[in-house]
Amino acid sequence: MRRFGGGLAASPERSKFLLAGLSICLVLLFVFLAANTPLVIMVWQAYDDDLFVRIGESFAGGRWLGRFNALTLAKGPGYSMFLAASYWSGLPITITQALFYVGAVGAIAFIAFRATGSRAWAVALFGLALFHPKILEPARVIRDSIYMSQSLLVLALYAYGLFFASVRYRMRVMLVAGIMLGWFWLTRDEGVWILPGLAVLAAFSFLGSRRDGLAFATWLRPNLLFSAAFAGVLLLFSTLNLLTYGRFVGVDFKSGDFQSAISVMESVQVGPPVPFVSVPRPTRLRLYEVSPTFRTLRKHLDPEGATSPWEAGGCMFRPSACGDLGNGFFMWALRDAAEKEGHYTSPRAAKKFFSALTDEIEAACGRGDLRCSKDYIPMLPPLTKEQVGWIPRSLRELGSAIFFPGRYPGYASGEVVGDPARFENTLDFLNYPAHLPKQDVPNAHVELTGWYYDKSDGQEWFSLLVSDAKRKDVAPRLDRVDSPDLVISQKDAAASRQRFKLSMDCVASCSMVFRAPDGASTEVAIAASSERLPAQFYSVGDALLAFDNPGTVVRTQGGFPNSKIRVTTWIREALYPLYGALMPILIGLGLMAYLYASARSIVARSWTLSYAMASACWILIVTRAIILVLVDISSFPAIHTPYLLPIFSLCIVASIFSLTAARDAPGSAKTGALSGSAAR
Repeated sequence: MRRFGGGLAASPERSKFLLAGLSICLVLLFVFLAANTPLVIMVWQAYDDDLFVRIGESFAGGRWLGRFNALTLAKGPGYSMFLAASYWSGLPITITQALFYVGAVGAIAFIAFRATGSRAWAVALFGLALFHPKILEPARVIRDSIYMSQSLLVLALYAYGLFFASVRYRMRVMLVAGIMLGWFWLTRDEGVWILPGLAVLAAFSFLGSRRDGLAFATWLRPNLLFSAAFAGVLLLFSTLNLLTYGRFVGVDFKSGDFQSAISVMESVQVGPPVPFVSVPRPTRLRLYEVSPTFRTLRKHLDPEGATSPWEAGGCMFRPSACGDLGNGFFMWALRDAAEKEGHYTSPRAAKKFFSALTDEIEAACGRGDLRCSKDYIPMLPPLTKEQVGWIPRSLRELGSAIFFPGRYPGYASGEVVGDPARFENTLDFLNYPAHLPKQDVPNAHVELTGWYYDKSDGQEWFSLLVSDAKRKDVAPRLDRVDSPDLVISQKDAAASRQRFKLSMDCVASCSMVFRAPDGASTEVAIAASSERLPAQFYSVGDALLAFDNPGTVVRTQGGFPNSKIRVTTWIREALYPLYGALMPILIGLGLMAYLYASARSIVARSWTLSYAMASACWILIVTRAIILVLVDISSFPAIHTPYLLPIFSLCIVASIFSLTAARDAPGSAKTGALSGSAAR
């Protein structure tokens, strides 16, 4: 059989070394940017950042996923496993994530080189995908930080196993590709979006093998091994959960008992539908009546005379969810309530609880006590007409995000709060990457000297109340000292002790309220970003308050940002307008090139590997987009940078492959004789 990649003309040695040198420089620059992009460590994010870190700590310590609770199997442990591996490596997490992305982009660039025979095209893909400004934007300890890398690596490995690997190594490559797909599947819950893209590559490979007259088994065996390796990872995960927690279960958010409970509750119709609230309060009140099991959760979901803390979540994003449990948050509120009632002591206990809940509601539906409709898609809440009407809006947001990266968002420093000990433990586990300092600890040391004088009574003194951005009552150190200068300047012997020395430690901002004995008061505030008092002289009723030096605020968290972070920030700021101009052109040309290559391939009944790869990538973009739009119109905003990261990378990859596919399309001057078969 022929190898893919027609036109593999040898490049001049000088050009080869120049491109290799350029690639090394690009890698070094990207790793520098990643290493000096401060991480936002949110130890208060119990359902995301801190959850991944805690499970990673358990995994690294040989305790599997840790003590079982409602969160242990709520999300796949794929990212936590990466965190553990990063911890063992001794490298900061920002660097290991950067190196992983470099490896994934390098793998897909290698496929581009083999498909096109052009190092220049491969390096162009590599550089453009590497420096998309959105890639480093999340800067959090979240699974999306590696998800786009995993998707590219699975695609590259599978393509290499199908089209390039020799007979000797093909089975090994497909084994690794299947394991990678299993890890990918255990990182996020919606991994199904990658299957259509892989199916496209499998179809091209199958058609090529048939054209080349190969036995069906030649195509089938590596794909069976790929599928078996993928299934083996999931089976191993469930088996380890059985040995550790007593139940053969994977991610229990996708388990049948939990999904059935959610689906049956969403199928109940009580009153008019509420957009973005599939199980509104009237429905829950009716369910409490027919389901004794669900009734045990009432004090948590609908507490008497109070509100559930989960109500605020949906209200942040969808006004119709205000005052109720919005979609995307109800399922978490349900799990939280079940845990508080003791139903998450083990996976078996959770299964028993949700199965009983489902059976009771289904029985009520069967008796006619409830009006129920069929829920055809598990975990997709029923859509109202208003939600369906959001589709054009979601598509516009999606298109805008893909074509125009916007502006550099800066650092979310206000999110870095929480338990100090937990913050330090997390830093240690992440191997001390560059990070934003904690914002809920004193970071402004204030030293003030001044005097206070009331002409009516030179001996009067003030009271002082101090607060800051996090605390209502800050304890300052206030010393009253001699003031011989005031005795002379005011010609008042009673003003002999009207000077003061004041020191305090504040969090960000600092507010001082000086109150005179007659109740008059004035506030002196130091803004979070200021290192000076607003003024030097103030009136407190009839008294005069003066400070000797208004420039007295010392920020103890100086050194941030340092010079490296400032350089990184400047580079990242510059990338946004650059890609804002580039992406519409690149994607537009890529789509036109793909249509041209499609037409030529259909007419000639032949194709190139570039065309096969472009087809797979465009399909992946579409399937990922469909999932995000469905989430956006059904639950919560999903046109959001972390969820879009795979699309950002794939748009560049798809466009480059489309351009080379048009160049090498059947019938063109530079066409390669490619048919879609695997290499020997």
